This record gives sequence, structure tokens and C-alpha cells, in this order.
Amino acid sequence: MATVLRPEDMESRITDTAVTAEGHVMSIVTATGHVDLCAVNGIAYAVAYSSTEEYINSAWTAQASVPVALIRAPGTIVRLQLLATNQAITRGDPIKTSTLGHVDLGTWSVPPTIAELRAFCGKALESKALNTGGTILVLWKPTWF
Repeated sequence: MATVLRPEDMESRITDTAVTAEGHVMSIVTATGHVDLCAVNGIAYAVAYSSTEEYINSAWTAQASVPVALIRAPGTIVRLQLLATNQAITRGDPIKTSTLGHVDLGTWSVPPTIAELRAFCGKALESKALNTGGTILVLWKPTWF
């Protein structure tokens, strides 16, 4: 069941990389406390609720080193950025972090490693065909546990 967002479930942090669209998965940069786009099998911290784009010189340009709004509450339904070369995903499949803040179908070795399980960030609420990219609706639950 989805939860209602409370003020403590949302926050804002400086991002080290420009965020071009909402729905990117972000991880914590431990040295600075900033956030950055999550890497392959990275530990998900939050979802970018907005982009960091500004209208500059008649064009929208994403900015780095500026605050980005984040959603952290487990159980929240979010729309995440899907890898352009995604695997086929069926509703209910596990979703894991991929590259540059995108997500893909969660697949693991047997038995799975701790690093692989930490990359889990939710369950798919819709199906997606192979290599469709775009966005996917996910029940946000960072980490398997």
C-alpha cells in the first residue's frame, strides 16, 4: 500500500551532477553529503522529485551543484527513469539501479551478493517491453531488506 508523504519524507540536497528529469535514482556521496546519479548496482538513497534545469539564454539547461528535491519514503509510488536498453519487465518484477540514475530489471547471481541486493530499489507496477526506455512506475523500496 502506498504511503502519504510527510514533510520528513522529502528533502533537498546539493547534487554533484546535473539532473535532466525527475525520476532519477540518487545515491549519497559520503565525502560531502551531496547526492549524485546512482551508478550500476549503487545503493539507492532517494528519487529526484524534480530536475535541476533552468531557463538560460532561451534554452533549458540542467545545472550541477544546486539543490534537488528528493523523495525518500519507502512505499511511495514513483516514476523512475528506465534504461534505454532495458530488459523486458513484467509487473511485480524487482527493479535495481543501473547506470546514470536509471533502473532496469533486477537480476542476481545465485546466491545473490550483498552488493546485488543493495541495488534493489523497488517492484515494477507496470510491464515494459525490451529496449523501450522512458519511465516505469515503481513501488519505491530501497534495499531488499
